[in-house]
Amino acid sequence: MRKGAGFLPYKETTKYASDLLFRAMNKGVSNLNNMDHLAITVGYKYSSGAIIEEKLNTHRMDQLELEGQPGTRAPHMWLKYQDKYISTLDLIGENFVLLTGEDNRCWRTAAEDVASHLGIFINVYGISSESDLVECEGNWEAVYNVSSQGAVLIRPDGFVAWRTKERILNPNVILKQVMTTILGQESETI
Repeated sequence: MRKGAGFLPYKETTKYASDLLFRAMNKGVSNLNNMDHLAITVGYKYSSGAIIEEKLNTHRMDQLELEGQPGTRAPHMWLKYQDKYISTLDLIGENFVLLTGEDNRCWRTAAEDVASHLGIFINVYGISSESDLVECEGNWEAVYNVSSQGAVLIRPDGFVAWRTKERILNPNVILKQVMTTILGQESETI
């Protein structure tokens, strides 16, 4: 089957964007005049029904700011997983991904319940020195601008769909509301 002009499969576009991001980080690029193509490809922020916006969240297009804001690409961070070094970007691609802090039992349970109810998959990873994913360089809380009790939901296309910076009281209800909104479905009580 012939593909239309300009069409690239998801894996290729994600690899291209990731390569640009890594190059910019290595060069210390942060000025839009030096990286027009990079800001447009990697650093833009958009709004849609598949993004849960944060209130009073501004995004500057003259700087590459990837800090886990909903509507932006998920930031890169080196991690250790099963004795191998990986990027947070390696976790993205087929399912929704929920990144949490060290104690993620409530998030894992909520994700399992919501995924089962909605018929989708949500991969849940705890990030800390004692979790599924071990921080190698940097601190996940600083990179994603959350507390150790926060969580970040990343869509399969690599964009942050939602984030809570702090602990929330009922992760099951909140995560179900978030997922039904993102997927354009009507919410019911779990």
